[in-house]
Amino acid sequence: MLIALTSRDSGDVISASLSRLSEGNANIATLDMADVVEKAYLELGEDGCCNLNFNDTNWQQPMLNAKVCLNRALINAKTLTQSKENTRILQTELEDVLRSHINNIPQASAKAGMYGLCGDYLPLYLQWQRVQAIVPACLVPKYQYAFGSVAPEIDDFKAPIYKSVFDFRTWKPNTPPQSLWHTFVVDRPAGQPLVAVIVGEKVFFSTALESELQQRLEAYSIFIAQAFGSEFGEILYFIDGDSVCFAAHSHVIRLDIPSQSLDDAVATVVRKYLD
Repeated sequence: MLIALTSRDSGDVISASLSRLSEGNANIATLDMADVVEKAYLELGEDGCCNLNFNDTNWQQPMLNAKVCLNRALINAKTLTQSKENTRILQTELEDVLRSHINNIPQASAKAGMYGLCGDYLPLYLQWQRVQAIVPACLVPKYQYAFGSVAPEIDDFKAPIYKSVFDFRTWKPNTPPQSLWHTFVVDRPAGQPLVAVIVGEKVFFSTALESELQQRLEAYSIFIAQAFGSEFGEILYFIDGDSVCFAAHSHVIRLDIPSQSLDDAVATVVRKYLD
């Protein structure tokens, strides 16, 4: 049995595609993270500790029976607001339960990884270290991470961006915040932004590319997505002539792809696991 873990509140296009493909398909069971969160609550135990319970545990059975998991378990703040409990504690407890279930399924498009349920969810500077190690031909952005109230040394930055280490989508230069504390600053890479979406062995691009560059980026993209622990991913590059700079990888895929093309690519991944 194949179970598709989806996340409708995340805006993830793969989740939407899996939901469409599962309609009328008895071989695919779907479980959406919003539905799991809706059933979850925290209860104070006799030992004084908060314990996670569920109004309905029927959602666990498909996961226990599954041989294959297409993993889009992306729990975000919007999903967690469905719970009236302390969301930080709820997310920690809930991820522990789901991590165990996901990693016990024999095959998965992504196992629960570092800091995430859908592969490795890494801050930007750790992403850059990993990509530099595995794809030396890719450049990575220059950055400064200043601790405490120390001002970052960015005199040589051409286009500084003050942001969170987990902000994968903001790439417009900006001004420093009024209060500097643990300041993370990135020098915006030169060139034009390009988004690549990886769906198994298929790669979609936000802009048409010259053949040689497209082939090179297809190979980079599949390799990088796998290095972050998943068959699915969205990667932002900056292209400056022949130079390629890797900017960020996200497990949440939001690029607008024609639904038929996307569904065909996702269906290919599904067939690979069902065959």
